[in-house]
Amino acid sequence: MQRHSLSPIGFIHHMVRHRSMLRQLIYRDVMSRYQGSALGFVWAFAVPLMMLVVYSFVFGVIFQARFGNETAQTSDVNFALTLFCGLLVHGFCAECLTRAPLLMVQHPSYVKKIIFPLELLPVMMISSTAVHLVINITVLLIGIIATTHMLPWTMIYLPLILIPMMLFMVGISWFLASLGVFMRDIGQITGLCSTLLLFLSPVFYPIERLPAHYQPFMRLNPLTPTIEAVRAVLLEGRTPDMTLLSIYMVVSLVVAWGGYAWFQRTRSAFADVL
Repeated sequence: MQRHSLSPIGFIHHMVRHRSMLRQLIYRDVMSRYQGSALGFVWAFAVPLMMLVVYSFVFGVIFQARFGNETAQTSDVNFALTLFCGLLVHGFCAECLTRAPLLMVQHPSYVKKIIFPLELLPVMMISSTAVHLVINITVLLIGIIATTHMLPWTMIYLPLILIPMMLFMVGISWFLASLGVFMRDIGQITGLCSTLLLFLSPVFYPIERLPAHYQPFMRLNPLTPTIEAVRAVLLEGRTPDMTLLSIYMVVSLVVAWGGYAWFQRTRSAFADVL
């Protein structure tokens, strides 16, 4: 039986060695979404904008949700931008949660190739999803420029905010990709979890709107620190809480290594199950 390294350093070396293959996988995955469609890559911009319009109308106009003390002239615009910050973070995590359990099941030919580096598939999926996250952030930045005619200098902190989230999700994706081989129902569970996260995260409302005894539980949500930090650096011009980001980075590294170790320990059984 072939043994696979559990060392994070070994994985980094492995990923560098297969970087050309990883680039091809990412490119194929990104382009496959729009293959054969009339508008092609335009959908990457159109879909988030349409969802933003729908959510802004439902929660901003019908339910009169607000994040702060906005004036009547600026409330709708501010609400839309604040909402979009939450939606783009949730959208990234939701796509990772729903796609990860199917990665091995949808690529049985890769699983049965002994020499294929299966651990790259979750990394490919995260990277492909990150491409669309960058597109959504670009749309958000255009919206900020259109309303304020400038970008805050604090946006330079954005990579420091997004990297821990991506590390956290790649660890979860390794775990779910393995679990999805043995438990096919896990895909249904993660789909439900992604919907619950949408309403249990500070996407449509600020944490302060919750009763005080519920707020600590909201802050344990892994999406919460990222959503609040993105809003701080892009909309409020504030520097993020570096202590909180440091804790999040440590937790993300632990989760990433744990998910990778679990994946490597269970991958030998994938071919037999599939």
